[in-house]
Amino acid sequence: FNGGFCSMNHEIIAAQKAKAAGLKRCAVIDGDGHHGNGTVQIINKLSLDYIQHYSFANSGTRPGESAKEWIQKFPEIVYGFEGADLIIFCASADAYLLDDLGAGSLTTAQLALRDAIVFEIAKELQIGVTVLLGGGYRRINGNDIQPVLDIHNNTFKIACEIYELAGYPRELA
Repeated sequence: FNGGFCSMNHEIIAAQKAKAAGLKRCAVIDGDGHHGNGTVQIINKLSLDYIQHYSFANSGTRPGESAKEWIQKFPEIVYGFEGADLIIFCASADAYLLDDLGAGSLTTAQLALRDAIVFEIAKELQIGVTVLLGGGYRRINGNDIQPVLDIHNNTFKIACEIYELAGYPRELA
């Protein structure tokens, strides 16, 4: 199955490992700008009915008002995973509006809000979260991938703030 594009279907591998360790229900929130059709194919082919999957790429979100509307609706989507034992969150950077190869429509601030929504609701519902950092092809001056690193760093910082993780590197703050 090669349709997973960025994360190479690591979500399914993680879900299967968690299931083997006793997980009952798993949520996969695929924030990638590309459709996670490889992930969906695996879920369907292997009848992995314990996995609920959401793909940002299927949202039809476009820059501007559409992206704002999606952000407003996203908490409801995350709350839909209530009762899951684990959320596997692909916090992809290629959902970024200016990503060179992505299919994104979200600003940096909207990506940060997306991440915060996942972490805050998971914390409220007492669901564990594992994060995959995927995608991100934005370059400046040819090969400088700093915009991608900044987006991924924001995900890490937001998680640390929401989960009040003491001792995370202050230079990241």
